[in-house]
Amino acid sequence: MIEMNIKGAVYYKNKYISREQLMIMVEKIESTISSLSIHQNEVVGLYFDRNVEMLATIFAMLRLQIPFMPIDKKLPQKRIMNMITQANVQTIMSDEDIGGFAKCKMVNINKRPKDKNINKNKRYSKIAYVIFTSGSTGEPKGVVVGRNALSNFITSISDKLEIAKYKSVLCATNYAFDTFFLETIVCLLNGLNVVLTEELAGTNPRKIIRLIDKYDVECVQFTPSTLVMLREVNGDLSFLNNVKCILLGGEQLPEEMLKELKKNRGLKIYNMYGPTEATVWVSFKELTENEEVTIGNSIDNVEIFLLDDEGRKISDDTLGQICISGVALAEGYLNNKEKGGFERYGDTGEKIYKTGDLGRYNHDGEIVFIGRMDRQIKLRGFRIELDEIDKVLQKNDSVMFSHTFLDKKNNKIVTLCKTKEQVSTSYINNICINELPHYMIPENIIFVDKIPLLNNGKVNKFELKKMFEDMSDKIVNTKILKDITQIIYTKTEHIIYNNTMLATLKLNSIDYIRIIVEIEKKYGIEFEDKYLNPESFMYVYDIIHYVEQRLDVTE
Repeated sequence: MIEMNIKGAVYYKNKYISREQLMIMVEKIESTISSLSIHQNEVVGLYFDRNVEMLATIFAMLRLQIPFMPIDKKLPQKRIMNMITQANVQTIMSDEDIGGFAKCKMVNINKRPKDKNINKNKRYSKIAYVIFTSGSTGEPKGVVVGRNALSNFITSISDKLEIAKYKSVLCATNYAFDTFFLETIVCLLNGLNVVLTEELAGTNPRKIIRLIDKYDVECVQFTPSTLVMLREVNGDLSFLNNVKCILLGGEQLPEEMLKELKKNRGLKIYNMYGPTEATVWVSFKELTENEEVTIGNSIDNVEIFLLDDEGRKISDDTLGQICISGVALAEGYLNNKEKGGFERYGDTGEKIYKTGDLGRYNHDGEIVFIGRMDRQIKLRGFRIELDEIDKVLQKNDSVMFSHTFLDKKNNKIVTLCKTKEQVSTSYINNICINELPHYMIPENIIFVDKIPLLNNGKVNKFELKKMFEDMSDKIVNTKILKDITQIIYTKTEHIIYNNTMLATLKLNSIDYIRIIVEIEKKYGIEFEDKYLNPESFMYVYDIIHYVEQRLDVTE
């Protein structure tokens, strides 16, 4: 186990917390924890707001070698209780007096310990932490990560990415996700100053950009979806001009996004890969000078390989499941309720983790991530990789984001798409026609204004599907849609779709009335008085339906 000696400082809420101040805080918390009756291998819950005390407590737990489980306060109470029960948490630490966890001992780290003379080392555990992740059924599963796996990650990733040569890093990740450890633990051990965002700043693109600029941040870590969100408010990504290193992971990196990032010649670009079950990141690829996106090279003491459906290792360009072995693997899941992807492999019985991700080797022997196995469907006798459709679309400069899925109700492929500028469905269709077989062409293309994100910065695919279901009940007359979106676009110069929320256009009363008058002229109708204020309609399709009613037409 490596020594947890902090070498960096923290910026938080316009305050500078020096290394010395942070160490004093950590040692004080260590003293509080050492006074507690905690059994060996007992997992302690951490229930904090996003602040420096939260960070100091994680360091104290690692130094004392006591397992911990970060709890996101924003989670529903029922889910939190599920996690506490699964992990058999008996002690919960926080930075305030809290209630609501009847069976647990609540400890406020800011209160003086009763006894400072307890041996700190007697409760050593080989478990470092427990992180919860959704299983294939959506039921949360606690991943138990060992201390050796964490030490190997910290040592190897520090070396491979040369972390110590950067001066500062942005920490915008929720502490309940393991990538938080790279932005904090790894960087503080390497002497970087950590710019810790406030509670809601991590999802506010303008605040993130301001922090990067204010503190001259040199290293950032985002999911591709978060970068899309940031591009919404900074179209040319100029906020990265002084950033020296960007790590992108957690989702497939679109080649179009890579092309845009490469316009910043001073920026090192890394694609990161790794599931929670293999301790944060297990591989990386510097893409600064590369055109093709691969998951690259593994960190030390880790092997990444492909297996076919029969469990045989693949050496050619055949599609296979990405598997991992080595020190990085987690101990398993809490209570061994299910093995999940953990298996014993081959004659030696080596422990491996089957990720559920699909990949294939390129001509250089590196693995290209294709998508999830559970994103593979069979439609009209054809086997279809839905992620392959999105990969084709996201290579196009006009497409910022797409998500393709099967509409099971109508047995059709549907693509939700966000573009930089207004394009037609036929334009998107032609991209697919030029690169995909006929059976993979989406039958329904829907443009969206926003991309809903989860707390970890990844796309909320459940919410996207819900958006589609909400829209599918609002089928509109396509001619009226074209006319009205053009009228609104002419007045606002905003890209308009049938599901555009009018509130996002920030129309004043005069602009709104001008749009209504144009529509009235176009169709020879008159809007009722109650519809003559900007709050009358929520979505563009509400206006279209109203016009249809006034014309007494149906598509």
